Parts: sequence; structure tokens; C-alpha cells
Amino acid sequence: RRGLLTPYRTPGGTRRYSEQDLERLRAIQALTQAGINLEGVKRILQLEGAVERLQDQLDAIKDQLADARAEANESLSSLPDILRPTIQDLLGG
Repeated sequence: RRGLLTPYRTPGGTRRYSEQDLERLRAIQALTQAGINLEGVKRILQLEGAVERLQDQLDAIKDQLADARAEANESLSSLPDILRPTIQDLLGG
């Protein structure tokens, strides 16, 4: 299972497994018990990591969008009443 799990090693060479390491080990065991070879397991774990990173990026973009909308709405509140409906239509809300 070389390369699938890299636990911390003490100066004396003893392996120390974190909770995250143990979760990863359980995932590796479940996948191999399902008949997936180690190369397939490695690829699945890589893809899961990529999905997590993309989800984090998406969450950050959603936060930025919410901030931009709030700022636009704040700016909109200072516009004359006659322009407000037109600008709201353009902003989608």
C-alpha cells in the first residue's frame, strides 16, 4: 500500500497515525474489499481530493458573489427611486 498512506514518523522511526490517516486507511480497506486494485484506489483518492478542493473553491466563489450582491444592493439603495427598478432588473433581483 506504499504511497497511499504516509503517517508521521517520530525521530525514532515509529509511525504515528492521525485520525485523518485512520479515515483514509478505512477508505482504502473498503475499496480494496470491494475488489478495486491499489492503483484504482490511489486514483479514487486523488479524485476525491480534487473534488474537495473544487468544492472549497466553489464555496469561496459563492461567498464572493454574496458579498458583491450585498455591495450592489447597498449601492442601489442610494440611487434615485426612478432608476431603482431598472437596475434591480439588470441585477436579477
